[in-house]
Amino acid sequence: MAESLLAKALGKIIRSIIQDELVIMSAEWLDKEHAIQYLQGTKSTLEILRKHGLPCKRVGKKLYFRKADINHLIAISK
Repeated sequence: MAESLLAKALGKIIRSIIQDELVIMSAEWLDKEHAIQYLQGTKSTLEILRKHGLPCKRVGKKLYFRKADINHLIAISK
């Protein structure tokens, strides 16, 4: 019984992770949290990129970043 509950809980967690990854991969715009995940970095990484010209849009209190802008900034920094 306990194994069944554990399997269900793990299945739910895995589905949630996969869904988040699909959102990130298919999205043109990423919020701050998803941009950090996309970069596989930290808040500091994102702030450094912003200081180096990474454009963002503010909607309400949230910042959004275009994946194309992130990819471009990374490409020219190499």
